[in-house]
Amino acid sequence: MNVFKRGLISIVRRPGKSAILFILILVLSNIIAGAISVKNALVNTENAILEKMGVEVTIEYNWLDITDATPSITPEMVETIGQSEYVKEYDYSTTYYMEARGVKNYYSDYYYDGNGSFTITGGRNTTLQDVRSGDITIKEGRTYTREEIESGAPVLLISDKVAQLNDLSVGSSVTFLYTLYDYSDIVYRKYAAEGDFDIPVLPIEPWEPKVIKTFEFEFKIIGIFSAKPMRYTDWNGNIVETDSPLLNTFYTVNKAINACINEIRKEAQAAGVPDNIYINTAAVFILKHPDYVELFESQNKQHLPKGLVFKNNAKSFESIRTPMANVEWIAEIVMWVAVGATVLIISLLVTLFLRDRRHEMGIYLALGARKGAIVTQILTEVLVVALIAVTLSVFTGNLLASNMSATMLENQLTEEQKNETDGGRDVIPFSDIGISSSKSIGILPVPIEEEDTGRITTEDVMEMYKVRLDLKTVLFIYLIGMGSVLISTLVPIIYTLRLKPRQILM
Repeated sequence: MNVFKRGLISIVRRPGKSAILFILILVLSNIIAGAISVKNALVNTENAILEKMGVEVTIEYNWLDITDATPSITPEMVETIGQSEYVKEYDYSTTYYMEARGVKNYYSDYYYDGNGSFTITGGRNTTLQDVRSGDITIKEGRTYTREEIESGAPVLLISDKVAQLNDLSVGSSVTFLYTLYDYSDIVYRKYAAEGDFDIPVLPIEPWEPKVIKTFEFEFKIIGIFSAKPMRYTDWNGNIVETDSPLLNTFYTVNKAINACINEIRKEAQAAGVPDNIYINTAAVFILKHPDYVELFESQNKQHLPKGLVFKNNAKSFESIRTPMANVEWIAEIVMWVAVGATVLIISLLVTLFLRDRRHEMGIYLALGARKGAIVTQILTEVLVVALIAVTLSVFTGNLLASNMSATMLENQLTEEQKNETDGGRDVIPFSDIGISSSKSIGILPVPIEEEDTGRITTEDVMEMYKVRLDLKTVLFIYLIGMGSVLISTLVPIIYTLRLKPRQILM
């Protein structure tokens, strides 16, 4: 008779022992499957957090270290640092301020007639950094393409408030103006100083400088965005919501801004007058992993002139990563303890079962059956039962782990946040609340307590944390579960079959 068929018949003829074996493997496999599911879910959640938040390193000014001229963040500097092997992607933006002909400025229900002044922010990536952080959302149209970035196409994204106020839409054109002046003919006079006060310097009539040239730069609107409102606490402790300062920001590509500035500077140089142009450049580097922050900064600090430093958001990720690591460590301990228990318990159980079947095995050997055939039969009996139990545990273990691990993770996150609060984080520094200098709108009565769109909350983590069954998880459960059963079965079988038929039958 075929050994596989004999093994299946043996399972049916010994329902009690088969049921005991099934229940034990099912219980242990549930523990293993649950631990594996939790580990994979935590890895997937960490990847999702990294994808959403990103480990960002920016270049900031250290004003206490600046004694002479203010250093500049140049595109060449950013390009050099961006080539680091620790960088996943990087971006830098050139910011300039220009007037737009006939376009009204919008801010907090207050309008400026005539030519409004706007912040023009450039970029080098097809995904805007403010879109990534959640500060703005594309409402109509699109962002610029890679071809438009490389060619420096004069394309523009404007806010929905400015578009509505000025009756602009996707496809409309906006003309920016810049007037180059010559101030050399203005004569100045001084007022006499009184006491220790400085001597004020004021121009003598005429006050109007000489106009050299008025430049016009036409841009085409390709997208319209909505900006997330700002929230802050007033003097009375009430949460106040106000319009975002990004409403008066226009987005374009860096090369388009540089083309305008180069044209102005060329004319200023020909006329022999200063251009008085100040460009603000901001850079952000998205790292591949939080562990690379120190390596990245130590590798590239040599590229920063005195007065510039790196600043990162790794601390906000660590406050989430630590609780997740704790739960992952617990899951791993549980998994290996369950594997050890499976090997030990199933080995003892199979040994007991084999003791009852010693005469059966001795007769097989005495009749000339090969030891390999007997091993195959015993393995068939155990592995068929194990296969059914492990298959069932894939679903039941995943279900049990989902509820238990979610509660554990949420408790760990809550405890971590409590520890941070108790650790003296009562005062929120201005640099840590998610508002850059380019978004500052003035001094508010008390420190802003704005939501930091780059900071992941406990609710965000729990929303992303899902214990799901994917192919990788299922295969790993089968590998660990069936592997443990296989090892625990082979050990007593090999020991038993080392005896001779006469010894077995005694």
